[in-house]
Amino acid sequence: MSETGWQVECHDCPTVAGWYGERVRVGRKFDGPDAKACAEAWSLLHQDEEPGHTTRISHYTTVTFTADAINPVAQRIIFGHE
Repeated sequence: MSETGWQVECHDCPTVAGWYGERVRVGRKFDGPDAKACAEAWSLLHQDEEPGHTTRISHYTTVTFTADAINPVAQRIIFGHE
Protein backbone atom coordinates (compact mmCIF):
# COMPACT_ATOMS: atom_id res chain seq x y z
CA MET A 1 0.00 0.00 0.00
CA SER A 2 1.34 3.44 -0.79
CA GLU A 3 0.25 7.03 -0.31
CA THR A 4 1.51 10.07 -2.19
CA GLY A 5 0.89 13.75 -1.77
CA TRP A 6 2.47 17.10 -0.99
CA GLN A 7 3.64 18.40 2.35
CA VAL A 8 4.71 21.77 3.63
CA GLU A 9 7.01 22.35 6.60
CA CYS A 10 8.08 25.50 8.41
CA HIS A 11 11.78 25.69 9.17
CA ASP A 12 11.42 28.59 11.60
CA CYS A 13 8.68 27.37 13.94
CA PRO A 14 9.90 25.59 17.06
CA THR A 15 10.12 21.85 16.56
CA VAL A 16 8.03 19.54 18.73
CA ALA A 17 9.03 16.19 20.16
CA GLY A 18 7.37 13.26 18.44
CA TRP A 19 6.42 9.93 19.98
CA TYR A 20 10.02 8.73 20.14
CA GLY A 21 11.64 12.03 21.07
CA GLU A 22 12.59 12.98 17.53
CA ARG A 23 12.27 16.54 16.28
CA VAL A 24 9.27 17.15 14.04
CA ARG A 25 8.79 20.28 11.97
CA VAL A 26 5.48 22.14 12.08
CA GLY A 27 3.55 21.57 8.86
CA ARG A 28 0.77 19.75 7.03
CA LYS A 29 0.34 16.95 4.50
CA PHE A 30 -2.14 17.11 1.64
CA ASP A 31 -3.28 14.42 -0.79
CA GLY A 32 -5.72 14.34 -3.68
CA PRO A 33 -5.85 16.07 -7.04
CA ASP A 34 -5.36 19.59 -5.64
CA ALA A 35 -2.79 18.67 -2.99
CA LYS A 36 0.02 20.83 -4.38
CA ALA A 37 -2.22 23.91 -4.58
CA CYS A 38 -3.39 23.30 -0.99
CA ALA A 39 0.21 23.01 0.22
CA GLU A 40 1.13 26.23 -1.57
CA ALA A 41 -1.89 28.01 -0.07
CA TRP A 42 -1.01 26.78 3.45
CA SER A 43 2.56 27.98 2.93
CA LEU A 44 1.44 31.46 1.92
CA LEU A 45 -1.05 31.66 4.80
CA HIS A 46 1.60 30.59 7.29
CA GLN A 47 4.09 33.13 5.96
CA ASP A 48 1.42 35.87 6.21
CA GLU A 49 0.65 34.88 9.83
CA GLU A 50 4.32 34.46 10.77
CA PRO A 51 6.37 37.08 8.85
CA GLY A 52 9.92 35.99 8.10
CA HIS A 53 9.21 32.25 8.36
CA THR A 54 10.59 30.00 5.62
CA THR A 55 8.51 27.05 4.43
CA ARG A 56 9.43 24.12 2.21
CA ILE A 57 6.98 22.29 -0.05
CA SER A 58 7.89 18.76 -1.10
CA HIS A 59 6.32 15.69 -2.69
CA TYR A 60 6.18 12.55 -0.55
CA THR A 61 5.48 8.85 -1.02
CA THR A 62 4.81 6.56 1.93
CA VAL A 63 4.98 2.80 1.40
CA THR A 64 3.53 0.37 3.93
CA PHE A 65 4.09 -3.37 3.87
CA THR A 66 4.11 -6.31 6.22
CA ALA A 67 7.51 -7.70 7.12
CA ASP A 68 6.53 -11.25 6.14
CA ALA A 69 5.69 -10.06 2.62
CA ILE A 70 9.34 -9.37 1.68
CA ASN A 71 12.19 -11.61 0.64
CA PRO A 72 14.17 -12.96 3.65
CA VAL A 73 17.44 -11.61 2.20
CA ALA A 74 15.92 -8.12 1.84
CA GLN A 75 14.47 -8.39 5.35
CA ARG A 76 17.94 -9.20 6.74
CA ILE A 77 19.41 -6.19 4.92
CA ILE A 78 16.68 -3.81 6.11
CA PHE A 79 16.15 -5.03 9.67
CA GLY A 80 19.38 -6.90 10.40
CA HIS A 81 17.64 -10.23 11.03
CA GLU A 82 15.06 -12.63 9.58
